[in-house]
Amino acid sequence: MIRLRRTNGFGFAMGLSWFSTVARTTVAGQQETLGKLNIRPVLFGASYGRQFSGVKWDVSLVGGYAFVNIRDT
Repeated sequence: MIRLRRTNGFGFAMGLSWFSTVARTTVAGQQETLGKLNIRPVLFGASYGRQFSGVKWDVSLVGGYAFVNIRDT
């Protein structure tokens, strides 16, 4: 998560990620591999931060799009 501000209060928040897994299903009692599932979300939103006694606290609310694909393995 990236927060673009240095002071207390509200600010802009952005998040990027990339993760993948192998998608599987059961067909007629046999486990079958569907392929490799890749998910790449791009998130934007707002955050609120405060600093108390040298500790910075942030709360963020983000949402956005995800680029998803599945490929044969």
